[in-house]
Amino acid sequence: MKRAIHLLTLATATLALASCSLFDSPTESAPDLDGLGLYYPLAVGNEWHYDGTVERSDWTERVVAREADGWYRIENSDDAASETVWLEHVSTSADRVTRLLTEVETGLQDTIGILRAPLVPGASWTENPRFGRIISTVRAVDTTVTVLAGTFSRVVVIESRFNNGVLPGTSRSVEYYAPRVGLVKTSYAPSFGWASASELASYRVR
Repeated sequence: MKRAIHLLTLATATLALASCSLFDSPTESAPDLDGLGLYYPLAVGNEWHYDGTVERSDWTERVVAREADGWYRIENSDDAASETVWLEHVSTSADRVTRLLTEVETGLQDTIGILRAPLVPGASWTENPRFGRIISTVRAVDTTVTVLAGTFSRVVVIESRFNNGVLPGTSRSVEYYAPRVGLVKTSYAPSFGWASASELASYRVR
């Protein structure tokens, strides 16, 4: 499964407080690189393509619009299906990066904290979706990672663990964020089923 499905599993069924109907018409903008936005550069036209280890772990993300209150709309396309199956909105600030994730088919929405300050090894934050708990921890802030798209330094590593209180065991994801690039690598080990990993194959960021 691709990363968006992993995130939905982590967040389970948290109802998002924001709605796409609240957003204004798309406008162009300069890249948002303030604070933690450095690790998730947002500008219309930015694009990332990921290759995965199992079926449906390849995907492409594109920033397609800037909307109200600093939210950016991101198209998330699954290469296996050749269609957009998730809609994402992401916002960045000095101390956090947040995603609003919407499944196209069902309209199910979740808000998920991607990064939070301070980015220091051992720092952690806890989120409490309606079913379960997510604990995210900064594991490293100066790692070097080599993937298909190249070698990246000063990479921040975030580990998240989730238990939904219904299924046994704990799911685990690890994500690697490079400054001025974004997510360069991710791995996911569910409490049941197959583990997967994906890495950045190509990107276009301004």
